[in-house]
Amino acid sequence: MTKMSNETPGSHVQTDSQQERGNPLKFIIGALATAAALMAINTAITASTIGRPTASSQTLCDQVNARIDLAERMQGPNLLLIGGSGVRAGFSAQMLSDELSLNALNFGLQASMGPDLTLSEAKRALKPGDTALLAFEYPQYKHDSWNPIELNYGLGCAATWFKQKPLPEIVEGLMATDLTRIVDVWRFASKENKSLNTFDSNEHGDRLPESFPAVSDKVKRRLSLYQPVNIGIDTESRGAQAIKAFVEYAKANNIKVYATWPNTIDFPEYRKTSGFQQIKEFYANLGVQMIGEPQLGLYPTTAFYDTQYHLDYASIKKRTQDFITALKQEHINFSAAQGG
Repeated sequence: MTKMSNETPGSHVQTDSQQERGNPLKFIIGALATAAALMAINTAITASTIGRPTASSQTLCDQVNARIDLAERMQGPNLLLIGGSGVRAGFSAQMLSDELSLNALNFGLQASMGPDLTLSEAKRALKPGDTALLAFEYPQYKHDSWNPIELNYGLGCAATWFKQKPLPEIVEGLMATDLTRIVDVWRFASKENKSLNTFDSNEHGDRLPESFPAVSDKVKRRLSLYQPVNIGIDTESRGAQAIKAFVEYAKANNIKVYATWPNTIDFPEYRKTSGFQQIKEFYANLGVQMIGEPQLGLYPTTAFYDTQYHLDYASIKKRTQDFITALKQEHINFSAAQGG
């Protein structure tokens, strides 16, 4: 009598696909290859948008170009106040111009652009014989990673700057760019009228008094919740290295460089930090004079209108006057520096 097998026909035969799925190494290699291919496609698609702005990048680009136009129209030598929005809402270039008998321009851009991109754009406004005053917010001294605003502006309005970055940084930047940029580029390109006209500054690049909002109770409460920032510097970060490169550029092009402290909310903890000294030594090693002590930029919470770096209109005037006093105490004459 023939013995019957319980196995169904063909059940002992393992297909190639089953063998492949059963091999962990092959599965991992396949997954990695797929991921690498997708990353390469993402990088290539993003690279195709270099030099093409979005609505948001064009808005910021127009504001930067408007400041550069102001610098070109000024009778130089000029003084450029360079930094993030803490400069934009922290200094009155008009007051400096009037009280120091010089031509000052507020070149405060968005802090998220980072020192590298900000200083690259500032070079377009600076001429031999000018003076640059650096007043970067404290996080800028550790700026080391790409962020959406820096990438969007760099890809859309500063393509030459982006393409001159080291290849690993370019690839990293392209990979870090959100694919929604493709849609944003297409949408902006399809608009007939691309003039955004968002420049709300006077002839010195200062914000107009009417552009400052009233501080609501809700905003006052939010301001009261701010905590001390970690003050210090990473000298190997992209931000610090960009400042170093800019100082070298300035020396080679007869541009005088000074630095000062950014305005921010005062906290008792700042009396104990060594971060201020680290920043001061960084500039000293570059041969850049730091104007004033850290307290020069420290103000109570009530002096700010929406963030810990943005002073209200009245406080901007006080901050500028405090800075002018520090200049006189340290016998610094920007006009003489420009003439030299």
